[in-house]
Amino acid sequence: MKGQHQKFSLHFLDYSLGKNFARFQLGFFIWSCAFLITIPLSTYGNQGVREISLRNEKLLFTPTEFYFSEVLDAREEQSNIGRLLLPEFTAPQPVDLKGGGKLSISAFIFESVKQDQKLRPIQIHINEFSLSEKRGTTGLVEGNVKLHLSFYYLGEEDPVYLIDYNGGVSYRRSASRYDLVEPALTKSLTAALHYFQDWIQVEVKDNVKLARGIKVNFLDHNNFYDLDTVFYTADRPLVFDDFRAKPTPSSRFAASIFSSFSFDVKGELVGDTLEVNIIPKVYMLRDQSWARSTALNDYTLNHEQRHFDITQIIAKKLINDISNLAIFPDEYDSVINFYYLEAFREMNKLQDLYDKETRHGIDQSAQIRWNKIIDKGLQTGVLFPD
Repeated sequence: MKGQHQKFSLHFLDYSLGKNFARFQLGFFIWSCAFLITIPLSTYGNQGVREISLRNEKLLFTPTEFYFSEVLDAREEQSNIGRLLLPEFTAPQPVDLKGGGKLSISAFIFESVKQDQKLRPIQIHINEFSLSEKRGTTGLVEGNVKLHLSFYYLGEEDPVYLIDYNGGVSYRRSASRYDLVEPALTKSLTAALHYFQDWIQVEVKDNVKLARGIKVNFLDHNNFYDLDTVFYTADRPLVFDDFRAKPTPSSRFAASIFSSFSFDVKGELVGDTLEVNIIPKVYMLRDQSWARSTALNDYTLNHEQRHFDITQIIAKKLINDISNLAIFPDEYDSVINFYYLEAFREMNKLQDLYDKETRHGIDQSAQIRWNKIIDKGLQTGVLFPD
């Protein structure tokens, strides 16, 4: 009756807040007066689809780390958000947001949250926003809202996926109380925006996906050798004591060296800048390198040292290549890995070329020529300039 207060309840469906958040359930109760709140359902077009207008929540919060820059509609069904039970129809009738789902949701978000474009731009994908109703056993209409959003950071390149939100609202209403549907839709959107705000406040401290810039640092490796490994340094050339493996009986070579290089890479967020610290290591393994007792002379040692030098030159070139790259924070690991693998292939190719042209050191004139090429490469960081 007019003037009487009617009580209805909306219950948030249980959902997970992911990392650093506990699983919880929200609920709220709203009192309303029938003679004060009436939201008529209008129709539009030839479809007979009813419209619901979302009421904006003014300044839900003021973000300090982001702003919502774009909303994309990725729903499979975009012609409506679901169906309502109406007294004049036996079957549920289609209903949509006024102006369409994307336009209405975008307006709600942009007007409910302050937008500071100096912060991180966040893109929202609407994967699902659906409404369904059924008649309950008590005579009330039972409604359910489902909401699934994906949040992306718009960096310099492709959007960077951050996190999904899956939530919803359930409600009960009398058959004539259409005005109770809109609060359920609004509260589901409000909960999603608060969820992302809470998430980013925690993640911004150490989530590298949220970096706004990048700084690559190459750090020195200070250990020159240990029991099994000799790390490259110009002040410490190889000696035959570094070749500790037993010679391969079937090999026709006088000596063999196992040399390679590696990158220790660690990225951490410092403020809003991703600092990537790289420690390059050029090394030879003692227990996989050998020399025959009949070939312990300076010429043999020089040939093996030059293999080690080639590895050093390739590593220096890789450092220079990466230093000159314009790397974006969201791709630093894949870019560094790509260049590392390319350098590794180049190293193997040049090692084979060196052995082929010197005939594994037998051709002394070719060895002298390669000695000069390698000496110059150690100075310039490039073995064969383009």
